[in-house]
Amino acid sequence: MEFARSSDRSEARLSYLFVTQSMAHLLADETLAEILAHSLAVDDADFAVTDAKVSPFATARESSSSMLAVCKRWARVGTPLLYETVVLRSTPQAQALAAALKENKPFGKMIKKLRVEGGYGAAVPKIFKLAPNITDICLNLRLFADDKVVPMYRALFDSVKPRRLVLCHAEDYFNDNKGVRFALSTLCECISNWESLRVVVLADILLDDTELPSGCSSFFDALCSASSLEEINVPQKSPNYGRSDYEDIYSRLAERSSVSIIRVGWPVLATDYGFTVNMKEKLSAVAQQKLCFAPPKRTISALEAVAQEVAASTVHPNFTPMADAPNGR
Repeated sequence: MEFARSSDRSEARLSYLFVTQSMAHLLADETLAEILAHSLAVDDADFAVTDAKVSPFATARESSSSMLAVCKRWARVGTPLLYETVVLRSTPQAQALAAALKENKPFGKMIKKLRVEGGYGAAVPKIFKLAPNITDICLNLRLFADDKVVPMYRALFDSVKPRRLVLCHAEDYFNDNKGVRFALSTLCECISNWESLRVVVLADILLDDTELPSGCSSFFDALCSASSLEEINVPQKSPNYGRSDYEDIYSRLAERSSVSIIRVGWPVLATDYGFTVNMKEKLSAVAQQKLCFAPPKRTISALEAVAQEVAASTVHPNFTPMADAPNGR
């Protein structure tokens, strides 16, 4: 009996896919693109996450590019969505992408967002050269001594003109090696001189020069000297510093930088050892005006929780409903 029901479901699914594909030609390209984007597009929240100890892209998922093999029209409409956001997690991936872009130069022009999660050698500068339209670049600063960092950062300033720079760092310290020092110093130069740069997203450990490896340029000074910068975003859920250092650093940053807004990931009222602390009242007047705090965390209903699970399942193919729920006995 169960086998019969499974067979019926399989036949129904095949019929649905046949009807869907046969009717797809009736959709406008824009409508088809909206549909394909659910599987091909990368969520910006995942692309720009800065404080996750495990990358949101670390879990293996089914390849979404297989959708492009359905028909020529799907390939034509879906290819720009596939290449719009690129995430590199290894040297072989970087080498494969560089080779693909060399053979198909129009694909490189489709890349708008590039996330590089390590030091991947000479292939990355080749990607920079073949992808002239990058507006958002995300770089991971958890670098190790054997990471091939120098080629990418040596080419960074001249090859990329981003509007948004995202810097990932989930630890409360930096590895002290040549690659990290070179990366941080190069980024300071880029931030100070990129005329295209409007938004910097970073962990606030970068704002305290005493936390940086010895010999590095000052990130704080670089942010303050960036005349084209409009917004600084610190998305972590709590500041990295004690109360007095927090007030001093953010007050000075607000007063010295040209940005009109500093977004932070914590609410105005925070809980510290059971006490409610106002994170705004002792900041300078300029900082109180510029800092934009996160809204207070809201308790969601059971129905909203289910809705969020359903939404997550449409984005992540390997999503398992109620995976974190305890086993009932």
